[in-house]
Formats: sequence, structure tokens, C-alpha cells
Amino acid sequence: MTRLARVALLLGLVLMGSVSLHAVGTVVMTATTGDLDGTVARYDLAWTSTAGGAVSGNAFAVRSGTILQVRFVPSATVAPTTLYDVTLVTAKSVDVLSGLGTDLSATASTLLTNIGVWLDAGATLDLVVANAGNAKAGTVSIWVRR
Repeated sequence: MTRLARVALLLGLVLMGSVSLHAVGTVVMTATTGDLDGTVARYDLAWTSTAGGAVSGNAFAVRSGTILQVRFVPSATVAPTTLYDVTLVTAKSVDVLSGLGTDLSATASTLLTNIGVWLDAGATLDLVVANAGNAKAGTVSIWVRR
């Protein structure tokens, strides 16, 4: 193997390792159109926390538009710890929920309405969960109108 090939292989291994080190917990995102004329998109984010009760580093792209509402649903089978926290942060680490996703119930869903935050074209958000407990789960749904 040539020296250049070894350097390329080493660089590839380092980059693959750095990507996996940044993601904490898992998030599976499903996007759907939420209305008949296609102006509202809904993003459902099913999350599972790590042993430390956290989720982060799983950024996803969203359409440009205004966030209409956000719903938090704790899992019925592996509910998060009471008073767990959720933030939706931009690439510049701004919580678009302005702290409204803190101290959530482990048994009841929570719906935030009239969020009114504008997302630019090409925006990405990262779902960040804290204090959820070991391997706990839930779903966050976000409605965005273009």
C-alpha cells in the first residue's frame, strides 16, 4: 500500500470515528405533509436516550417556514424520567423553543402552540434531550408552515 493510500485510509477511519462520537442517543425522523394544499410539513422525531439519559448530535433538515406547534409524547412502555428536558437547537445552538420544552411530564403529552419561529431555507435542527433516564424514549412532532 502506498503512503498516500495509507494516509487516506487513516483519515477515513478518523473521520468515521469522529462522526460516531458526536451522536448521542438515536433519533428517527419521518416527514409528512400535514394538510391538503401541502403548505404544512410535520416532522415526527422518535428518540431513544443513552444510558446517561441524553440525546443530541442527530441534526435533520427542515423546510423554510414558521413553526406552528410542537408536541412532546413520552413513550408508554419506556417513559422518560419525570421533568425531562427537550430543546430544538439550530446549527448556531439557539433553542427555537426558548426553553418551553423543559420539565416535561413522563406520563402526559404536552402541546406547545403559537411558536411563531421562522426557519430559513436549508435550516437544520438538532433534537436535544436531557435528564430522560437510561434508554428511555418518546416522540417530538413539529409542524412547519411555509
